[in-house]
Amino acid sequence: PNLFVAGDVSGIEEATTAMLEGKIVGLMVSSEKKNVNLSGEIKALLRELEDFRRGPVSERVRRGLSKMGIKTVSGGFRTEVQRSKGPVGKLRAVIECPQPIPCNPCETVCVFGAISTGGNINGIPWVDYDKCTGCGLCALKCPGLAIFMVKEDVEKKEAIVGIPYELLPVPEEGEKVLGTDRDGKPVCEAVVEKVVKSKDKTHLVYLRVPLKYMDAVRGFMVSPREKYEFVCRCEEVTVQDIEKAIDEGYTDYEELRRYLRIGMGPCGGRTCRLLTLMILAKKTGKKMEELSPGTFRPPTIPVPFNAFLEGDKN
Repeated sequence: PNLFVAGDVSGIEEATTAMLEGKIVGLMVSSEKKNVNLSGEIKALLRELEDFRRGPVSERVRRGLSKMGIKTVSGGFRTEVQRSKGPVGKLRAVIECPQPIPCNPCETVCVFGAISTGGNINGIPWVDYDKCTGCGLCALKCPGLAIFMVKEDVEKKEAIVGIPYELLPVPEEGEKVLGTDRDGKPVCEAVVEKVVKSKDKTHLVYLRVPLKYMDAVRGFMVSPREKYEFVCRCEEVTVQDIEKAIDEGYTDYEELRRYLRIGMGPCGGRTCRLLTLMILAKKTGKKMEELSPGTFRPPTIPVPFNAFLEGDKN
């Protein structure tokens, strides 16, 4: 009675199953230990789990369950993509999710109930534009970056396009960028209207573009900035990160390494160590040879396994 099973222990399936089972078991534990009736919530998640197993990506799961004598049904989820772009002149979400997959963060995060997958987690989500307020939370939470915000200004022949963005540098309000299409090809020049930053590192950047490109612009490119160039690509440390740390008092390579994790990635600092020392020398006014080069730990270069087994002739 005190044994609860979820995830791969109960059966190896897709990750969504493990998350759903984890939620179910969590509610079961709470219900038993706290003596709280959570049967309604548990039944709802069990229905969602059953819906997931009906989806297109769970065919192998259904075959496996059938071998154990467990019968499951398939289908019953929405596959058509919403074509309506919503009311003109109103800021709203446009979902461009073309594939039925078990994914519904947009539906669960919308507090206004404006997004629905059609009662099945595998269904393609649709927007109810009578309920959509244009808050943009769904665009921030979509793991596939497939939701955009749009609004037309017919008189000015302009449009606002909100684009989820996860790269560096994050553009600033008023900055000019190059709008791109879904394939990354240049479309038109755009101006950053607003940036909504999120602690989850998915930001929502609103661009002002010519009206005729509203449905074409789905990405953008920013101009290179020296301070935002990566020094340590393994750990995503930029010039700005290093300079800020030096200003805070980290003036030794080992201190910077421990503070920013420079050189702790797969390459072992083969590229970023010298670049970091160059920045450190410039900021502190010291010569390169005056700085501690840091500690190296073998192997300092990639080594094939047969070099250890047979001995490296070189």
